[in-house]
Amino acid sequence: MRISCSSAKKGGSPEIIAEGPSCGARMEVDGSAVYWADFFFGRVMKAPLGGGEAVAIACNQASPAGIALDATHVYWTNFGDGTIMKAPKLQ
Repeated sequence: MRISCSSAKKGGSPEIIAEGPSCGARMEVDGSAVYWADFFFGRVMKAPLGGGEAVAIACNQASPAGIALDATHVYWTNFGDGTIMKAPKLQ
């Protein structure tokens, strides 16, 4: 059996928003940015949906894993020490 992969019917090819060793497996999206938990480097990151430089919202975390958003804050769990954390979304 052969499986083919094509662009989405509504909109073209995938685009890179952020890349590098800090792109984690868990992420959330709001209307303007994508947020992710960087388990290996202990950071919570943010990058604009249109592409651009990723910035750290929090550093020196104990293996951040889960992530969630509300209108004003980013929330995550730290696997390494069992804490639940929050920080304001950066503008």
